[in-house]
Amino acid sequence: FYWRRGLLFWKNSPAKAFLLLLKKIALFFNGAEIGNNGNIYFLTRRTPLFALIYIGLGWGLLLPFALAGVFCRKIENKALLSASFLAYSGVVVLFFVCSRFKLPAIPLLAIFSAAGVGTLMDWIRRRKFLPLLGIFLAGVAANIDYFHWRRTDDPLSHFALGNIYLRRGEDFL
Repeated sequence: FYWRRGLLFWKNSPAKAFLLLLKKIALFFNGAEIGNNGNIYFLTRRTPLFALIYIGLGWGLLLPFALAGVFCRKIENKALLSASFLAYSGVVVLFFVCSRFKLPAIPLLAIFSAAGVGTLMDWIRRRKFLPLLGIFLAGVAANIDYFHWRRTDDPLSHFALGNIYLRRGEDFL
């Protein structure tokens, strides 16, 4: 049923479908984390570890370093790692973009990021500041919350938390 509707959407509205695909690609490669059944950023209010996600330590930090590693460093089996990353990313983008499904791509991204850190260290030693600026700008672009996912005041999250306290018989305040 949905497969046919999706194909019909591409047939009847190719421009809208293409723009939606671009939005999903942007969501996949963005540092903002999208919860599957809850707001991850709501948790940052009470959990210091989750606060690291809010400031961009995660996908948004790895991505710029990974770019430097992929394009500027010799890595053993780079083609296989890149193909694996792109294939997995493509499947997620086609179906459902959220943090839960971005997570398996992080180990591959971490390999490229480690190589990227080595590249950045080389650039610093050689005083090549223009590529550093490019990586910095890529990091900024990866961490801009274009679609406003980093909301900590989500009403639905307050409602869900209130229901948890109610079931436990505890006061919310």
